[in-house]
Amino acid sequence: MRPNKIKQMWRDGKCATLGWLSVSHGFTAEVMARQGFDALCIDLQPRHRRIGDVLPMLQAISQTETVPVVRVAWNEPATIMKALDLGAMCIIVPLVNTAEEAAKAVAACRYPPVGMRSNGPCAPCTTAAPTTWPTPTTRSSSWP
Repeated sequence: MRPNKIKQMWRDGKCATLGWLSVSHGFTAEVMARQGFDALCIDLQPRHRRIGDVLPMLQAISQTETVPVVRVAWNEPATIMKALDLGAMCIIVPLVNTAEEAAKAVAACRYPPVGMRSNGPCAPCTTAAPTTWPTPTTRSSSWP
């Protein structure tokens, strides 16, 4: 699994730079990913963007050390899981106002038994997903 350098930077008490993609195109994502940002966000909240726009952008970003981030439109588990399956390493969920809403978003990002994320085969999972799946002896609340 590719390491998430943003998580390590935060553990070390460092700040991270985040670029924001407002144009849904793989070429734009590739150019922006090579500008030195620590992370780059694909914003799905505007109505004219769809989850189908994400894959070519994530593929372009994954050619670099830049961490791919997706801001989903809403706290909807299916969309969060799809973004992660496509290769996002971080998710931004807007309009989370309660502990219950936060727990719902986190559960969509984590595998059972600590979450509800499904696991199935997908090509981008080879770079952004774990190389091994949890077993009864490796499960913990920190897995991944």
